[in-house]
Amino acid sequence: MGEPGTPTIEEYLERELPEGGAIGFDGRVVSVNQGRIYEEIAAKRKGGIRYQEDLADTVWKDRPELSREPAFALGIEYTGEDTAAKLERIRREMEACTASCHVLTTLDDICWTLNIRGNDVEYFPLVLSYAMITMDGMKLYIDENKLDDRIKADFAGQNITLHPYEDIYRDISMLTESDRLLLDEGNVNYALYQNIPQGVKKINQRNPEILFKAVKNPTELANIRKAQIKDSIAHVR
Repeated sequence: MGEPGTPTIEEYLERELPEGGAIGFDGRVVSVNQGRIYEEIAAKRKGGIRYQEDLADTVWKDRPELSREPAFALGIEYTGEDTAAKLERIRREMEACTASCHVLTTLDDICWTLNIRGNDVEYFPLVLSYAMITMDGMKLYIDENKLDDRIKADFAGQNITLHPYEDIYRDISMLTESDRLLLDEGNVNYALYQNIPQGVKKINQRNPEILFKAVKNPTELANIRKAQIKDSIAHVR
């Protein structure tokens, strides 16, 4: 895409999808907004979509497993704010928009909130995970083998419970009509969104963690300056 004469995916589907045809994709790796575009294209052909299957997995015989790299905690000397304080700020934002639950699928937002980092994504110090925050707890969906005993004890003390990575899809389907879910549709995948029961009130707005991350506290500012000095020395050398 982007080369002269090469159609975008959407243009290709518009041209090639037959009447009554179906568009297949793995809904776990397609955003809500992109999935809706595919819905519209299929509807024009009186067709449908199939988002429940990972078709590549059936033919990719030597596909690498998900990362098992251990996570590590960032101390207060680096973050300037502990997880309890961050969760308190997030919950104030939830109260302001009358949300009872907040789902997070963005790895940087989750790692910022929990003050952890990892090596699951090349060149980014992140940990594969999902999260659901309520007014009195937090569910973290992660391979718990990546967490050492100290991190687990710290989480337990803050009512952060650990759950298998894929269980987020089941748990979000168990929300009820009394729940009010804060989510950022631009950052939630299509399959997860489709698992939200129809009666659940969805509050679609930017994740509050995004702005929180952008405003640096004094400790973060001091560490950024140290990092820039080290980076400058590396460039000079």
